[in-house]
Amino acid sequence: MKVAENLRRLRLASGMSQARLAEVANVSQQLVSQIEGGKNFSTKYLPQIARALNAKVGDLDPSYQQENDPLDDPVTRELAKLAQKLGEAERRLLLAAAQGLLAQDRGEG
Repeated sequence: MKVAENLRRLRLASGMSQARLAEVANVSQQLVSQIEGGKNFSTKYLPQIARALNAKVGDLDPSYQQENDPLDDPVTRELAKLAQKLGEAERRLLLAAAQGLLAQDRGEG
């Protein structure tokens, strides 16, 4: 399967429109449309698109090699699924809470 087909399949399976995927991945809807249409072959944004889909980059492009994919961890995958259901403001709060936990763990806070 091509990247375009994989992206469309994963996006539809996640129940996201192109617009919602673009919002969650922080890319333009035009980019999502171009990749799905086979008109854009750049791999630059595949990691953030994969994260938004709670997938690995290799699920989009099997030829893409990514070491230490954080989504290999089941807890991180579950957090990503939950975060997708939140609005931007709530995701920012979740991020701030996680950063606070890290700072506390490191004795910074």
